[in-house]
Amino acid sequence: MNRHMLFAVLASAALAACAQERSVTSPDAISAAVVTDRVSCPSNSNPAPGERIAGGVEVDGTCILDGVTVNGGITVDSGGHLQFTSSTVNGSISVMGCGELDVNATTNGVGAPTGTTATINGGIVLNASAACTSPALSAADISGNYPRGFAPVICGNAITGDVAVDNLATVAPAKFYIGDPDFGGCTGNTITGALSVSNSSLLEVESNTVGGSVLLSGSTLGLSENTIGGSLQCSNGTVFLPADHGEPSGNTVHGANSC
Repeated sequence: MNRHMLFAVLASAALAACAQERSVTSPDAISAAVVTDRVSCPSNSNPAPGERIAGGVEVDGTCILDGVTVNGGITVDSGGHLQFTSSTVNGSISVMGCGELDVNATTNGVGAPTGTTATINGGIVLNASAACTSPALSAADISGNYPRGFAPVICGNAITGDVAVDNLATVAPAKFYIGDPDFGGCTGNTITGALSVSNSSLLEVESNTVGGSVLLSGSTLGLSENTIGGSLQCSNGTVFLPADHGEPSGNTVHGANSC
């Protein structure tokens, strides 16, 4: 794969268009180290490194948050692109269908790893939207299916909360990677809550530390070398893929294992 992206889609209502925004006096980057109210990025421009945003961020175009702390969560609108690098969000990241989220990678469909780390204190939920069809945005469109040759990824993140993947499918040979050190150095993630995958196909989940349970329903995925603090549960015909790089196929499960 020569391109990949990091993203997450939350199945929740879009923020109201009339949400209060902080006024600015110019289109230049917001000055660093200033506590602000809610920011619309990039329509209020991109917050500068060192900025602390108190009221959350709404992404309404191509937005780069690098070295920024966000309190109140982030919502990426349909058609928005967020690059989130070396930053912390205290709240969830919510990406609407046909939006794009790249954590520790470049945005706008390129998905080149930046070698940075980010902290998400609120969890990630993925729920793809079948309403988004290529070429609505770029080749990295978030939709029910991913085009051949593209591999969305979640790598090397500290996630406080749950991660849920629902109704997501990739087009072979692409896979959706939640940690896989053999895939371009995609290091595993630390997830304090549960990981749930339902009605989704062609995923690789490898080398992660999950504090809660891993719940798999009606999905096809590779699952190996993970440490699971809770139980591992499989239902509705979940199928495991064979290890793709010769790595061990087992997981360390501290609770019950029904798979």
